[in-house]
Amino acid sequence: MFSQEVWCRAEPVLEAVHAHPFLRSLLDGTLPRERFDAYMAQDAVYLGRYGRALARLASMTHDPDELVLWDDAARTAIVTERLLHADHVDVAAAVEPSPTCLAYTDFIDASALSGSYGVAVAAVLPCFLVYEAVGLRLLDEACGLAGHPYGDWIATYGDEAFSESCSRARAVMDAAAARAGAAEREAMSETFLRACRYEWMFWDAAWRGEDWPV
Repeated sequence: MFSQEVWCRAEPVLEAVHAHPFLRSLLDGTLPRERFDAYMAQDAVYLGRYGRALARLASMTHDPDELVLWDDAARTAIVTERLLHADHVDVAAAVEPSPTCLAYTDFIDASALSGSYGVAVAAVLPCFLVYEAVGLRLLDEACGLAGHPYGDWIATYGDEAFSESCSRARAVMDAAAARAGAAEREAMSETFLRACRYEWMFWDAAWRGEDWPV
């Protein structure tokens, strides 16, 4: 399956994600609050644009099931996860997107405007699948979440309902790849890999306290 192929191709990036000090210190509870809050603030900015990208996917498909998937995912991105952010940061405050956040969301938007539904799908899938992998591993490695300073965040992405949404999204990408020619499949693969790299960069930006240099 195409999703398995691109997941294997992205494996070095995924291992780097799992090993990143942001996530390692989040797991053991030593992540400084200011770094987590900076991450959540940027993620709130990201989710606003990501939700609109998912809504755009809903408008691109003619399959009723896919439309429901993207519509539900868009609402989740914009509403449900922002409620989680409200527990940690002031989401009403004006937040300037970091260079990495802006680059990633611009990349997703450009993929959606590429004219290829498959490429657009490949651009949004890493946010589903990388977070699922991270959430499940953190949940497995955590010695219980009771009293954990970031337990609610870990529980959100290790949730069975989220994994079900990921499975449905993965199936959509496989179906799009099956319909695509060789050139489009390669473009989908490259897009998926780059989006995975942006996922690593997003956590790294929060860890470094990335800001505009001038």
